[in-house]
Amino acid sequence: MPPLQMDADFNVYKLPEINDLAVLYRGTRPQFDNFRGIQPQEPDMSQYVPGSNGLKFAPQGGLRASAEDLVKFLKANMKQETLMSPLAFDEMHTTVWSYNGTNGNNYNGIFKNFAHGNHVTTDLLPGEMLLGHSGEAYGLIADAYFSYENEYGIVFITNGGNWNYGEYSGWYNLEEEVFQAAFQAIPRLFNQISGSEINDITPLTQVYPNPFNETVFFKVNLDDRYKIDLKIVDLNGATILNIRDSIYAEGTHYFSCSFYGYPSGIYFYQILMDDYKETGKLLLVR
Repeated sequence: MPPLQMDADFNVYKLPEINDLAVLYRGTRPQFDNFRGIQPQEPDMSQYVPGSNGLKFAPQGGLRASAEDLVKFLKANMKQETLMSPLAFDEMHTTVWSYNGTNGNNYNGIFKNFAHGNHVTTDLLPGEMLLGHSGEAYGLIADAYFSYENEYGIVFITNGGNWNYGEYSGWYNLEEEVFQAAFQAIPRLFNQISGSEINDITPLTQVYPNPFNETVFFKVNLDDRYKIDLKIVDLNGATILNIRDSIYAEGTHYFSCSFYGYPSGIYFYQILMDDYKETGKLLLVR
């Protein structure tokens, strides 16, 4: 298979520019890769016994890669013929372990099933099945996930902050917020890509106010005739309210939804218009 042209490596001394490597911080204290602009020398590995000391390749797996590199890797994961043979591709993405409550550590509910280095989740973006991997080490958090069904991927890397746990999943609150924001921006980003790669029709849904205290409004702009299926789901992905399921003509349409009797918290709207799908977060505050 052709190389992916990733400018990444497990060995720091092979990186072309050491000053492009981020120092890993926990708070304001450097933890790893604090080389101060000096390229480290190749270590003597003549006496190394494989598997005896992973710290020689640390932190964690030790791969230093940029967000752009991870995007290349996600794209390859989404196309069987790019990364490896179809047989190896299927093996790489076949679940080999599932958490049953007693057979391991699911890490706050993040890891419920694993393939070979990848895991499937419907928790990070409720209602969306994502395949990928998350990482956390020495102040760094990193995520790379993609959707086979909807053909998109999201990569996120940050360093040195202090984060709280998420509101609806095992990920940190910052990860939830970034993935929600990126997911809601995907339709607009797709619209900037060549029409040969995507469907040219990308309706836009606006939601206001958000947060809200009982009633939320939706503004939907249509450039043609569509059947609109608009519903509200809870954190478990269960539909709690069906707002619309009808055909609408070209133009601007307004819908409202009352949450009378529902508790404060996070909900999600899902809108389907032919092949177009959009999901967004709603925050009900009493």
